[in-house]
Amino acid sequence: MDGSVSVIGTGQMGSALARSFLATGHSVTVWNRSLSKCESLRGAGASVAASPAEAASSSQTIVVCVLDYSVADPILRAPDVTVSLKGKTLVQLSTGTAEDARNASRWASVEGIDYLDGAIFGPPGEEGCRIFCSGRRDIFERSRALLAGAHGESLHVGENISDANTLDEAVLIAYEGILFSFLQAAAFCDAEGLPLETLESMATWLHDRYGPHVADALASARSRTFEVSEETPLSIWTAAIAQHVRFAREARIDVTFAEALLRMARKAMGAGLADREFPAAYEAFRSP
Repeated sequence: MDGSVSVIGTGQMGSALARSFLATGHSVTVWNRSLSKCESLRGAGASVAASPAEAASSSQTIVVCVLDYSVADPILRAPDVTVSLKGKTLVQLSTGTAEDARNASRWASVEGIDYLDGAIFGPPGEEGCRIFCSGRRDIFERSRALLAGAHGESLHVGENISDANTLDEAVLIAYEGILFSFLQAAAFCDAEGLPLETLESMATWLHDRYGPHVADALASARSRTFEVSEETPLSIWTAAIAQHVRFAREARIDVTFAEALLRMARKAMGAGLADREFPAAYEAFRSP
C-alpha cells in the first residue's frame, strides 16, 4: 500500500478516522458535501478534495463513512467516481444492513473495485475501538493496520461480505436490550418509591450472577438443542414475564417492553416448547 487514503464523509466518525490516519503518518485526503466540515482536518494536515471524484483519484484506499448506504451509493456510483475507484480498495464504514452490503459488493465486483464492508465500535484510533470488516481476507490484511490506527483494533469477522453488518446489528441490539431492560427496571423501582440507588447497587451482582447465562443461552441457540428443564422451564419464565406486565400496569407505567417479551415467550410456548429451557425462546425469533 502506498500510504495514501481518502475519507469520504467528515462527520463525527469520518473526522475521527481521518485524524487516526494522519496520526499514523498516512497521506490523507478528505471530502464532505459541506466542505466547511473539512477545514479543521485541513489544519491538521489533510488535503481537501473539491469533489468525491478527486478524493477517489487521490489515494489507493478510499474509506467511506457517511450516514448510510442511501447517501453513499449515489456518491460512489456517479460515473466519474466509479472510474476513479477501479483497481483500488474501497472500505465501506457507513451504517447498513446485510442486503446493503451484498448489493454494494456486487456493484464493486462488476466495476473492478476491491471491496470491504465494515462497522465501527468506539472512537477510531483510540484504545478500545474495534472496526469489524468482512470480505476477502487478503483485501482486509492490506487495510488492517490502517484501520486499527495507533491504539485501536481491526478485526476480520468473515469472508461473507454481510458479516460485519450482521455482527454490528447483533451487538447493538444486545447492548440496547440490556439498557432498555435496566431502564424498565428503574421505572419499576421509581414507580413504587424504591430508590434507584438500591437497584444501582445491584448492577455488579446482576452482571456476575447472570452474565454466564448469556454464554449458555448462545451455546443452546447455536446447537438448537433445548433440553427439557426440570427446574425452570419456559412456561414458568413466561408466567414470570406476565407478572412484569401486570406490575407495570398496576404501577401505571409503560408496558410496551414487558409486553414484547411476553409476546415472544408465548410464541415459543405455542411452538410446543413450554417444557424446555428458557433459551428455547430463540425459536420464536427465527420466523416473522
